[in-house]
Formats: sequence, structure tokens, C-alpha cells
Amino acid sequence: MANQFYKRFAAEGTGMLLVAVVFAATVRILFYLSHMDETAIFALEEKGCLWNATSFLFANPLISILSNVLCIAIVATLISQANAKHLFIRLPSVLPSAFVILLFSCHPSFLVMRAEYVSLIFITLALNQIFNAYQSIRKSISAFNVYIFIILGSLFVPELLFYIPIAWIGLIIVQSFDIKAFLASFVTFVFIYFPVFSYYFFTDNIQAFYSLFTPLTQVWNEITILDFSYINYIILAVGALLLVIISVHYSMNSYKDKIRIRIFFSSVITLAILSTILYIATNTGMSTMPLYTLLLSASLIVAHFFALNASQPFRIYFIISLLEYIAAAIYFFLK
Repeated sequence: MANQFYKRFAAEGTGMLLVAVVFAATVRILFYLSHMDETAIFALEEKGCLWNATSFLFANPLISILSNVLCIAIVATLISQANAKHLFIRLPSVLPSAFVILLFSCHPSFLVMRAEYVSLIFITLALNQIFNAYQSIRKSISAFNVYIFIILGSLFVPELLFYIPIAWIGLIIVQSFDIKAFLASFVTFVFIYFPVFSYYFFTDNIQAFYSLFTPLTQVWNEITILDFSYINYIILAVGALLLVIISVHYSMNSYKDKIRIRIFFSSVITLAILSTILYIATNTGMSTMPLYTLLLSASLIVAHFFALNASQPFRIYFIISLLEYIAAAIYFFLK
């Protein structure tokens, strides 16, 4: 009976999705009612040129939170569609979407509209294109689409340009990287940024164009993770331990998946590892984009782990992980 309940609630994800939606809605309503008059919380940072031009639309606290909800819903839907199309979890499951909603509802900074959410949509689209590139006769088009989405996303968060080399690695993993795919990244960059450069050039504001790339150097000025509190270190350690356990477990049981799924899983694990490295090595006060991509990849990895393992030890570990999540969320909201 417990196994059947776990299958419906966690493996298929229907119960978890309902819990995630209710939790996400509740914390956002409470956050809005508690902070609707605190304009500093909803202040919008300058990022990429498209974000700077459109961010005024999200200045209102209610619109900020509703836009935040819309972006998370889009990411959760894209992840669900990718799983349905590529069978990343080997069975129909909305658990990845549930984890996306939960992970982006555990901290006050995740509850308002930010440029990172727009870029996260583009990263999700790029990841899906990497999956599409595997054994495709149109792999060059898929590779081009990957760069299109990443570079379009960089117009909102310039640090997304760091993900072009990560995309190369992803395409190598899915066996779709060649000289044409390599050159396409530069062609795409010129194709998208030349109109941006032209605008600033003809408006005699070329310095503003150069300033778009300033964050790419400033993020390396300070490693702010060294200033984290011991509670933050504990939370990071618990999350890292979970990912290590999942990675080791998968390496021992990957034979149960088709080669295609193993390759997709490797690409997602690589995104998680490189996002972690970027998050640790950069100034988190300047850019939190690596944290967003880490949580995105973690939602797929953790969902794969818990959806396919329904024995009692895994059910207990699932409950423990949920309790750890609740404890971390309470800490962040009461901090």
C-alpha cells in the first residue's frame, strides 16, 4: 500500500505537483501581503540591454510576483514536455515540474521577478535542443538553436555567455559537436549582437554597449561564498551530498536506462557540476545565474532518482529530503 501511494504521490508526481503548487502559491501570497509596501525588496537590478529596457514593466510588486509565477510555470511546463518527449525518467511523471516549483519557492529572493527567470526560460529551451540534437539528421540546426537561445538569454543576463562553452560540452556529450557547430556559436553571437551594437552606435552611446559586458569581468572580483554563514554551508553540503549520492547510485544502475537516456543524464549532470563551479567561483552578489541553472538541472536529477526508486530506504530518504527542504525554507524566510 505504501509503495502504491509513493508511486502515485512521488514517482508519477501528481501528489507532489499539487503540494508544490499549493506551497508556492501560499508563500507568495504571504510574502506579498507582508512586503507589498517595501519597494526596496522589489527593486530591479540592471542586467542585459533587453532587461534594462523592459524591467519597468515589473516595478509594481503584484506584477512582479505574478510575472515570477508565469516564468516558473513556463519553465516547469518546458521541463515536463521535455521529459514526456525524451522519457528522461522512463515513465510519465510530472515530478521534475514539482521540483522546479519547490526549488524556486524556498527563498524570498526567488519570489519576485528577476532577469534570471527570463534567461532560465532560454536555458531550458537550449537544454531541450541539446536533447533534440542526439542522433538527429538536423543536428546542426539543433546546435544553432542552442546558441540562439543562450545568446538571446544573454540580452537579459550577460553572464549567460559563459554557458556557450558549456553548450559545446553538452553537444559533445550528445555526439553532435563538430567544426560547424563550433563556428555556429560565433556566427550566432554576431548575428544577434550586431543589431544591438548598431543601435548603440547610431545613438552615439557606444560606451553603454561596452558596459553590457562589464559584468563578465566583475563576477570574478570576489568569491562571496567564503562569506556564507555556517547554516548556508550546511544547506550547500546537504544538497551536494544528495547530488553525489544520486550520481554514484546512477553510475551503478545506469544499465537499466537506454543509451540515449544515459547520455541525456550525463549532459544534465555536467550542467549541474559546471553551474556549481561557476556559483562557487564567482561573486554571487553580481550574478546568481549559476544558482538558477544548478536548481534547474537538480530538479531533473533528483526527480529521476526518486521516481525510479520506490523501495523502503528510498521512500524514507525522500521523506528526509522533504523535511530538509522545509527546514531550509523556514530558515530562509525567518532569517
